[in-house]
Amino acid sequence: MRKSTPAQWGLRVLVYILGLFCLAVGVALSVNANLGISPVNSLPYVVSKILGTAMSTCVIGIFSFYILLQIVILRKEFKPIHLTQLIFSTIFGYFVDFAKWLLGDFCLPGYGGRLGMLCMSIVVVAVGVVLYIDTELVPMPMEGLALALAKKSGKPAQSHGSCRPRGSSAESAFRRRTPACRHCPSRERLSAVSFGRRAHRQPGR
Repeated sequence: MRKSTPAQWGLRVLVYILGLFCLAVGVALSVNANLGISPVNSLPYVVSKILGTAMSTCVIGIFSFYILLQIVILRKEFKPIHLTQLIFSTIFGYFVDFAKWLLGDFCLPGYGGRLGMLCMSIVVVAVGVVLYIDTELVPMPMEGLALALAKKSGKPAQSHGSCRPRGSSAESAFRRRTPACRHCPSRERLSAVSFGRRAHRQPGR
């Protein structure tokens, strides 16, 4: 996590919470569309239907289980700051109930309308994910569990809020194999990296 002043920390927390709210609205839209729900929220949704309880209760319970699994997997490597996942999971759970209350049973008529609502939910969920990931605070429990599994299994995984430098691995490997690529124009280099040796073929060959 990057260093920030107290004011910046407060702003990042607010943006994180705003992202969770967008995520909750997206979940509510997909539930009303009745054409499918995201894999992360499908388990809490199904459990809430089976038990007849509020979805917030199931979200908090299942996400808490994910946090427990992280502790079991990471043991001493689990950082106390990641316990704040429980706070944000609780906020997200109640946001889902609030979003469902706001939308009620609203659904656009016809299959086309439901498909449109599903598309809207995908966009809103994407906006929410971008907002809370960009703050570089803590991952949500499902992401934290995936990172914990990746860390213990030795499989590569991107850290929360980070991205791989452009052209770091594929481009370097390709240049090692084809040294002449260093002297060709930038557009040809990109084509070579994207399409392999065929794209790097010289004219007239």
